[in-house]
Amino acid sequence: MVGEAGPVRSVGYWFEDMPFRRAHLLAATALFMAFVIESWEQLALVYVSGDLGSSFGIDEGAIGWALSAVALGMIPGSLVWGPVSDRIGRRAVCLWSLAAYGVIALVSAFSPNFTVLMVTRFLSGLALAGIYTVTFPYFLELLPSRLRGRAAVYLSVGWPIGVLLAVGVTQLLGGLGWHVVAVASGLAGAWVFAIRAWVPESPYWLAERGRHAEAAAVLRKLGADVPEGTVFASSAEGKERAGQPLDLFRGRLLRVTVLMLVVNFAFNWATGASRPGCRRSCRTRASACPPAWGSSPSARSS
Repeated sequence: MVGEAGPVRSVGYWFEDMPFRRAHLLAATALFMAFVIESWEQLALVYVSGDLGSSFGIDEGAIGWALSAVALGMIPGSLVWGPVSDRIGRRAVCLWSLAAYGVIALVSAFSPNFTVLMVTRFLSGLALAGIYTVTFPYFLELLPSRLRGRAAVYLSVGWPIGVLLAVGVTQLLGGLGWHVVAVASGLAGAWVFAIRAWVPESPYWLAERGRHAEAAAVLRKLGADVPEGTVFASSAEGKERAGQPLDLFRGRLLRVTVLMLVVNFAFNWATGASRPGCRRSCRTRASACPPAWGSSPSARSS
């Protein structure tokens, strides 16, 4: 098939021989840090959970619920943000998701009671799920085809970096209380300005929406020599094969989905309810912490 500007090709064609440029590096860095922030948010309060428990007078079980609230919010959020990203675009989802997360996380730092904390933590997870849902495909859709395999591995490194960052920030600010750590998490939402400045919309999404001139402009910014007036081939076949969020709760996928939800919740709850998380509060509330494993009955009662 031939158009006015030559053969009609898919967007992917222009990524095959595309050189790696500064525009790729900036976009990749912005999305990489967004993934780091997501990891950080899920774990930051784990390391100040003792102070969190003391502030609200709650036991380890309630602490576990507070720390799990973000993951619980991300479950429906992941199902919602996927279709939303197909409708309004990858870039818009990243911007709205991270901005909303930053605001809600700041509000959670000033929660007057445990109920408000739970609600705001749940809502922050609901908001942050947008970043979680689109970061990987968005990240890869902006890179030259030959680099995407390695780039996916590099992006995965963002998770342990987020964990280490959470530990570092907690060590630096934890002595000031959990509120300060929560404020620092909220301020991380300001990274939305870097995404807005450095990350263009996915040309794949633009082409699918019929916005061919905008898709071509993005490709040129990324280093492809796309002629003016180019119209990109449709990938309708791929759209027909696309699944729907509710498919996760049907047929064979239902068992896997339920298992993953249970494991996810159990991990987050146990992390908050574990003995290491409440050591600080044990100094003032010795009876609140479970006895150390392997300790003798006399040691437990002393």
